[in-house]
Amino acid sequence: QIDCLSNSLIWHVDGTFKTSPKLYYQMFTIHAWYQEEMYQCATVFLKSKQEEEYIKAFDQLKKSNSNLNP
Repeated sequence: QIDCLSNSLIWHVDGTFKTSPKLYYQMFTIHAWYQEEMYQCATVFLKSKQEEEYIKAFDQLKKSNSNLNP
């Protein structure tokens, strides 16, 4: 999924609070439009809604693939 995400020019992100496990504040998903189809590529559980949490999440994704450019 990370390779799909790194080869996609269009990302769709969404966050939900109601379906997140009780240990987390938000479930954040990233989908990629790739080869004329939409794929779910990442699911991230965040502890808060602070900007730092989102930065950490994207930093971790970028560590997994150096071609990733959110």
